[in-house]
Amino acid sequence: MTPIKLFVAVAAAATCLAPAQAGIVFQDNFDSNSAANFSYSGPNSGTWAAADQKLHSSLTQTHHNPSTPGFAAINGLTTSSHFKIEADVQVVGATPGQGSDWGHVGFFWGRTGAIYSTGYLRTHLDHVTVWEDPYTTEVITPAGFATTNAADIHGASYHLAIEVDYLAQTMWVSLNGTTAAYSGAAFDTANDPAGVGGSLGVISWGEHVSYDNVVVTDFAGHGVPEPGSLALVVSALGWLGAAARHRG
Repeated sequence: MTPIKLFVAVAAAATCLAPAQAGIVFQDNFDSNSAANFSYSGPNSGTWAAADQKLHSSLTQTHHNPSTPGFAAINGLTTSSHFKIEADVQVVGATPGQGSDWGHVGFFWGRTGAIYSTGYLRTHLDHVTVWEDPYTTEVITPAGFATTNAADIHGASYHLAIEVDYLAQTMWVSLNGTTAAYSGAAFDTANDPAGVGGSLGVISWGEHVSYDNVVVTDFAGHGVPEPGSLALVVSALGWLGAAARHRG
């Protein structure tokens, strides 16, 4: 093989090392009205159900419990070092004892025992909040973020997405297409590296909320060269070097 052909072989093999695009590892639009892709724990864990082609929590509403949310974890999926979870989120009905604009609807990730991170649209305060439990403080988007609140939020649906990159130490919060990035101390406030490998999914605080079009995208583990591709590159480089020495 000539050095030129070897160079072409190296170039072709090297393309196998380029990072691949992110991959969707989970999606559920609940069109079959099945809630079987999730496992439930925490307060009101028995009230989750799929209906009207959405995943609903707390079909029989109870008083808001500020101590801990209810969790609907995605079966067979764990938090990676770089992922995004998104869904169409909605507060369906007012919580007893609260106003008509009251609701917490969003996600959790990195749950290992008592440790977890959570981010949700807090409709009664007109912002998205993200924090880590055991609770210390919060990362709060500016008031009016994507104009989320109204006098009565029943029936209003919002697209919420949270992307977390533990390696770059950056988190992106998006609501209805408006995105804000957080790094440094704000990232540390909301994310615990120990959570990589923990469960993730959607939450409820004893309120009637619903989810649709839940999607999880994994940016980690994609683009790692296959052993055969890497061996081809190494071998081709060796042959190219030998050819160069022979021509010299």
